[in-house]
Amino acid sequence: MMRGQIVVFENMIIFAISMVIFIFCFMIFLNLQDYYTVVSVHDQMNKVTNMVSAAIVAVATDHETNSSVVVKLPKTIGNEFYELRLYGATATSIYGNVTVKLKGTVKGSEVFGLGCCQSGMACLQGCYVFSGKALSQKGKVTVYKSGNQINIL
Repeated sequence: MMRGQIVVFENMIIFAISMVIFIFCFMIFLNLQDYYTVVSVHDQMNKVTNMVSAAIVAVATDHETNSSVVVKLPKTIGNEFYELRLYGATATSIYGNVTVKLKGTVKGSEVFGLGCCQSGMACLQGCYVFSGKALSQKGKVTVYKSGNQINIL
């Protein structure tokens, strides 16, 4: 080979190696970004379900027959709107469940107890009927109690 061809060949090999390194680093970055996005979405969903569950417990512990609480929520989780659902295990239950649906699949859920009278736990009188759903576009959800029914709007 001639001297000029060797220099061109060396530069082509260096360029190819640098492209492989760049692609490898880019793939690592994408994988880490996906992982942290998933972790962030789960944390946000847990925060939303905890806030709504706390409001439900606050309304249930109020001694008034009718009461309500408005909870401000983020409009999006992971740049997407979501839906909150409240339901009980049975029609009248001491346990309720708040779920967050994102992209049509259940992504987060919080179970809370309102009438468990075990040692060391506060006891509420009676059972409640849990129902309702709310969309996140409003940026808030209203939790209200009317008699033995607790609903979200």
